[in-house]
Parts: sequence; C-alpha cells; structure tokens
Amino acid sequence: MESLYAWKIQEEIVPTALSANLKCTRSMVQNYTADLKHALWSLQSARSLPPFPKSEWKHILSGMAVNLDTIFSGLFSTLSNDKTTTSVGDFDLSVSGSKPSKVVQTHGDWTIAWTSTSAAILCAFPHHAFELQQYSEYILQFFGALPYLHSKVINLDKVIRCYTGEVKHIELSKVGRFQHLKAQYLQEDGAGNRTGTHKEKEINKSNQCSNEVCRQWNNGVCNQKALECHYRHLCAIYCGNHLSMECMKKD
Repeated sequence: MESLYAWKIQEEIVPTALSANLKCTRSMVQNYTADLKHALWSLQSARSLPPFPKSEWKHILSGMAVNLDTIFSGLFSTLSNDKTTTSVGDFDLSVSGSKPSKVVQTHGDWTIAWTSTSAAILCAFPHHAFELQQYSEYILQFFGALPYLHSKVINLDKVIRCYTGEVKHIELSKVGRFQHLKAQYLQEDGAGNRTGTHKEKEINKSNQCSNEVCRQWNNGVCNQKALECHYRHLCAIYCGNHLSMECMKKD
C-alpha cells in the first residue's frame, strides 16, 4: 500500500514546505509520469512542439535534469546521424548514439543549448517562465565574470540542475541556495576543482621535498622542474634563487 511507503509516512510527520510554483510542478510531474508512454505520445503530436531531442523529453516530463551536450548535438544533427529506435509498447522513441557528437564548451554553446531547453520546459511547464529567466541571468553573470573559465561555469550549471532535479523542493530561481555549489565549482580551491592545480602541487611539494639543495641544479644539469625535484632549487651558498656558480661569479 502506498500509504505505508516510508517516505510518505515521513512527509506526513514532517511535511516539506513547497512554493505554489513547486506544488504546481509536482502535480504536473505526477500526472505526466502516471502514464509516461501516453504523455510522450501526446507530446509528439503537439503542433507547437519546439525542436528538441526526443531522448530528453522523458527527463523534461519527469522533472529531471537534461543533458545539455545531447541537446546541443541534436540541434546540429543531420539525417545521416546514427540513430536507433526503441519501441515501448505502441510508442517508438528515436534516440541518438550514447555519446553526444558535440559537447558544450563555451558561453555561446551553453546559451544555444539552454535556450532550446528553456523552450522545451515551458512547453510542459508554462509556469516556469520567471524561474528560468532568473536562473539564466544567474549563470550568464558568471560567464561574464570568468571569461577564461567557462568550463567551471558549465560544470556549476550541471551540478545545480542535477541538485534541484533530485531534491525537488528548491527552484532554480532560488540562487541563494547554491552558495555551497558555487564555492565548490568556481573557487580555485573548491572541492569540484581538485584536478592537480599549481597550488596543490606546491602544497604536496612542501610535504615531500628534502631540505637539501639540489647539487645537479646548481651545476646546471638537473632535468626536473622545481615542483618535481626532490631537492630544493636554491643556491648552495646563500640559498638564493640563482645557481651557486652565478653566486660565485658575483664575488
């Protein structure tokens, strides 16, 4: 019995406060997913259907995050692209290959994919207009502020959309709820950016490096960089940032 589901009992004891917008979304998702096959069939016959990969419509109707790479690839697909068709009852669903042919890498790529995604979301959830506009402005400000770090902004967008798609009680427009994700994915020392940065190498180096100076470096024959060598690249005489033979020449 559904009334005995643990999460149903928990919701009765400690109900989660939802905005009017989220309550509407929840009701519509429940309606779509009650018979998802029929909802998809009806959707495909809609005259006002915007261009959008069929494989991602299921995520839209289920209230889940979509794959912008798949959407971006679909917008530039041709009839010769490799597609497979899967039959689900009376419904045929054509999908592209498992790996998108194009990947969102820049501000422009993201804008193209997100514009298409917003149109698809509004087709199923018209009341999301303000929420999508607010979220778009939130992400676009980071593209402007970090012109050489677009990959970090794209990763932040992915994790925010996945997060809101999972928790179900936070709207994309509630940008104040994403401060922890912003810190993880935009700050240099954030948990989402730990990919062996220069700063991390320096920290690791300080833990592993010997206090002795490198004799080979002082002789000009060390083949390793300062961050890689087990010995310190300093003058053997005065510990300056120059070779000992250069230091002797100055005497």
